[in-house]
Amino acid sequence: MTTGVTHVRHPDAQCGIVGGMSTTHTAIGYTANLPATDPESLVVRDVDTAQPGPRDLLVDVRAVSVNPVDRKLRTGAPADGFRVLGFDAAGVVRAVGAEVSLFAPGDEVFYAGTIDRPGTNQRFHLVDERIVGPKPASISFADAASLPLTAITAWETLFDRFRLTEDSTGTLLVVGATGGVGSILLQLAEALLPGVRVIATASDAERQAWVRDLGARTPSTTTETCRPRCSTWPPAAWTGSSPPIPRGRSRRTRPSCGPSARSSPSTTARGTSSR
Repeated sequence: MTTGVTHVRHPDAQCGIVGGMSTTHTAIGYTANLPATDPESLVVRDVDTAQPGPRDLLVDVRAVSVNPVDRKLRTGAPADGFRVLGFDAAGVVRAVGAEVSLFAPGDEVFYAGTIDRPGTNQRFHLVDERIVGPKPASISFADAASLPLTAITAWETLFDRFRLTEDSTGTLLVVGATGGVGSILLQLAEALLPGVRVIATASDAERQAWVRDLGARTPSTTTETCRPRCSTWPPAAWTGSSPPIPRGRSRRTRPSCGPSARSSPSTTARGTSSR
């Protein structure tokens, strides 16, 4: 789930701008795996503004969100000198690589970056255009930055892992429905799965009302016990073909029974449980 969204100052407020483009910019990362209470756990540095590769966009970052994966990296992944944190971002394209065909300077975009490149917690960020989407005009940069990782996880759970379609029927149980992923998943199910009845867990009356507003038909309290069980995947009774996979993403098989399989929501289709 997303734990926070941060607005980023406009880059013209910083030093080092030459010919309309800065030669250096500010980045936030870490140099050692330190506890959050240590004042040196996060480090602010000026870094060089790199030129875009053939398919890269150079994005003027206007907002970023903080996710649990950032904490995991900071506390456990090698810094290799200095590692910039951040995945989710929204901003404006400032420059493009020679082979870019999907975006142009001035376009507003949002995306989740990759673990093998510097993170988004910096004034300018390089990202491959093939994992970027146009920012919806109806939402702010901060709202857009809160969406990528949670929305991707919810989408892949419903359509890549469970392989649900608009023709699917049955019951979908969403545990932890008031979290970042759960709240997005409810809205996707409401909009794209008209034949699926959604049950969501929520801890009190206020949260139950909220998940009902998001599309859950039968909120239940977390005091009820859910006993997931494993079965063959996909269920033989599942109907409908798989929806198209978003460009740039490959289908992944569902994990086998065990601890790793218990991290995703339970679902039932026509009397056959996925777990």
